[in-house]
Amino acid sequence: MNYTIVRSHRRTMAIQIKRDGRVVVRAPYAATDEEVRQLVEKHRGWIEKSLARQREAPAASPPELTEQEMEELRRRGQEILPGGYGSPPHGPAGAAAPEKTVCAFPCS
Repeated sequence: MNYTIVRSHRRTMAIQIKRDGRVVVRAPYAATDEEVRQLVEKHRGWIEKSLARQREAPAASPPELTEQEMEELRRRGQEILPGGYGSPPHGPAGAAAPEKTVCAFPCS
């Protein structure tokens, strides 16, 4: 199974399934490659089931909006909401939503 390891200052390891189907393991700097491999092997069934579920229901995630669609929504928001609210609440237009950690496990 292919996966990417992202190391950082953290205490636990986490397995993420990205929208594009990539498997990412977030791990502390102190975790060895063998510990990461064991974690992935231990949770292989969960990973495979999650990937299969994601492949079967690709429409579950809304499609990305174009810049033109975002501008139209902003314009409509400014017309409807008091005070001219209509700019995106979380970052610049077109910014991707943060990825969600779907499963976390303590390091050994």
